[in-house]
Formats: sequence, structure tokens, C-alpha cells
Amino acid sequence: MISLAIGEWLFSNLFDCISLILAAVGGFFALHQWKKSNIYKRGEIVENLIKTVRDDEDIATIMDVVDWNDGIEYDGKFYISQAVERSDLNQLDNEELFKKVDKALAHFSYVCYLRSQKTLTKEDMKVFAYGIKRLAVNPHIANYLYSLYHWSTSIGVQMSYIYLVDYCIGQGYIYSDFKSLTSNYYKNFLQLPNDYLDKEKRKVTVYTK
Repeated sequence: MISLAIGEWLFSNLFDCISLILAAVGGFFALHQWKKSNIYKRGEIVENLIKTVRDDEDIATIMDVVDWNDGIEYDGKFYISQAVERSDLNQLDNEELFKKVDKALAHFSYVCYLRSQKTLTKEDMKVFAYGIKRLAVNPHIANYLYSLYHWSTSIGVQMSYIYLVDYCIGQGYIYSDFKSLTSNYYKNFLQLPNDYLDKEKRKVTVYTK
């Protein structure tokens, strides 16, 4: 009796059952296509980001300099050490060098932003790990980021490269006390407002130009 009732129900609702099955199959197919499309789009994004690092002259110059420790220095402004013999670097004035550094940091901070939004995966970030780490461990680049972070914080705004900084702290490329003005590893080279210094409740050496 029960099996007969079920059979009658299935027969009377055959169209609805078929529709549900087709909808399920269609949904699975659509999900598969969506995932495939996302992988393809993410691949395009990664390819374009890599291409920028390789083809952009400003970014390529900075990556070359930090990769070979070629005498870039920072004491409130960037300059190339006089000991460097490369003519292409010695010809850079301070303003040009500053712009190139900022351009490189902005690019990699954007990469880290995409990771924070899950647009890029952990696997994708492996492609950029070397370049990001080389920037972060360079003491002069790190001191610039440190100075800029505390200057921005002191006036109540978020620094331009916060996604890069946060990512590097998470990966261990930057020491965990980076956001403390009394860091044991970094120096601040910008004159900070007195009220910001007072909040630290410690005497802090502030390096100026």
C-alpha cells in the first residue's frame, strides 16, 4: 500500500522531479564553470602583476638594487651610496629614486591587498614571495616603511603600504615590534608630533634630516 502511494506520487510529480534533477545538474555545471572561470581570471591577474615587475623600468631598477644590495640608503630621504660604481644608479637624483621606491612598494602592496581580499591564493603569493621579502628585509626600505607608518599613524591616517606591512609581519619578513615606536630593529627618521610621542610614555630618539 505504501509503495503504491509512493509510486503514484512519483508518477503524478514526475515533471517536478525531472525539473529538480535538471536544476541540480545545471547548478553543479554552473559552479564548475564559475570555478574554472575564476582560476582563469586569477591566472590573468597574476600574469599581469608579474609582467609589471619585469617590464616596468622603475620597479625593475629598485628590485635590482635591493636584490644585489647595491647601495640604496635612507636617512629621511633615499640616495645611492657614493661607493656604488654603476653609472645608471649614480645618475639618479634623490627625488627620482624616491619615486621609484614608492612605485615598487605600491605595486607589491597592491599584490598584498589582493591577497587580503582572497583574490589571490597562498599558492599565487609564492610567485611574489621573493620580491616582497627582498624589499622587506632591506634595512633602508624597512626603515622607510617604519618611519612612514608612524608618521601616518601620528596624524590619524592609514599608511599607503599597510597591506604590504601587515602581510610581511604575518610572514615574518618584518619583526613583530614594527608597529611600536620603541622597536629594537627599526629607526624612525621623520619628526613626529609631540602628542604622539607623549602617548608612548617613553623617551624616544627621533631622527630627523
